[in-house]
Amino acid sequence: RIKEGNAAAHRLLPLDCRLFGHLAIEGQTRLLENALLDARNNGRGDCREVRLRGQADRTVIADLRLIRLPEMDGDASEILCNLVDQTEQVAQREDLIAANRRLRIQEERYHVVADFAPDWAYWMGEDGRYRYVSPACARISGNVAATTGPIMRPKPAGNRRGSPADGSPATTSRN
Repeated sequence: RIKEGNAAAHRLLPLDCRLFGHLAIEGQTRLLENALLDARNNGRGDCREVRLRGQADRTVIADLRLIRLPEMDGDASEILCNLVDQTEQVAQREDLIAANRRLRIQEERYHVVADFAPDWAYWMGEDGRYRYVSPACARISGNVAATTGPIMRPKPAGNRRGSPADGSPATTSRN
């Protein structure tokens, strides 16, 4: 049974429930029961990112630490529950994972287009190293596409001979 809770707990959870396990949403009750059992038997029980029934039918995702308090004057021991609301952090992490998944799909689509394009396509990093070079590189420049280093050294504008546009490799003159 829940005996009491602080103001923050009352804002988050419907603490009018008679049993602690009733706070869990479907499929999460066993986690709470096991943590409570661990606290009774071992002095401490933990749950990470357990989903609880919040106020106004909201779901609260929380980390729980249950600690058995020492018995006093023959009374049954009590369990102290420390709850840390993780709802926003979990939502942000899930949003970031979804955004990264969408980005990977977009990258794969771009690679398919770039890999089969007849023109030379490349991404160059700020360090001057190629991050991606399309397979058309070999046909246009005669150099094998590689992303480990520069395929051709960029030329100063005045000393440049040849270009990917005319099909010849760029070379550097040292005059």
